[in-house]
Amino acid sequence: MLSMTGYGKAEYSQNGITLTVELKTVNNRFLDIIPKYPRAFVSLDDLIRKTVQSKIKRGRVELFVNLIDNRETDKTIDVDYSLATGYYNAFNSLKERFPDLNAEMSLYSLMRMPDVINEGKASFDEDFFKGILLDTLNKALDNFNDMRKVEGDKLKADVLSRVDFIEKTVLAISQRAPL
Repeated sequence: MLSMTGYGKAEYSQNGITLTVELKTVNNRFLDIIPKYPRAFVSLDDLIRKTVQSKIKRGRVELFVNLIDNRETDKTIDVDYSLATGYYNAFNSLKERFPDLNAEMSLYSLMRMPDVINEGKASFDEDFFKGILLDTLNKALDNFNDMRKVEGDKLKADVLSRVDFIEKTVLAISQRAPL
């Protein structure tokens, strides 16, 4: 007997990569998977759902995936020159419109304008992370089902003890009824 509610967690941590998968469920008539994971895993959504469906048949499943990648990799910086030009032109337009105001713009202040400078997107090795994710997800699902089994066994023992109490009470009543 398996409990409908449960919690499972697994973690992968090697070479500067930490991937944590957690899932929790509550009772639901159907299988409703609510995933929360980094944008990099969106392409793996169907595979993630099928993996969860292979081990959970019903319930509201909240799935949390957290990835921390602290590997030493080359970082790139992207400059949005078009946006920077727009800010610069707006600055000059305002300076012409309000000549009495103290006007100063430095390269540093232009760089600090929203979205002019952004950290470049590092290449994401989907095949590498797919293997790690599936392995960690399956471990979390196994831990989840182990917890559900333990909780289910407790519930079963509780129900059986109540049935036993009721049977004993019915027997005692049936013996006293003729009196």
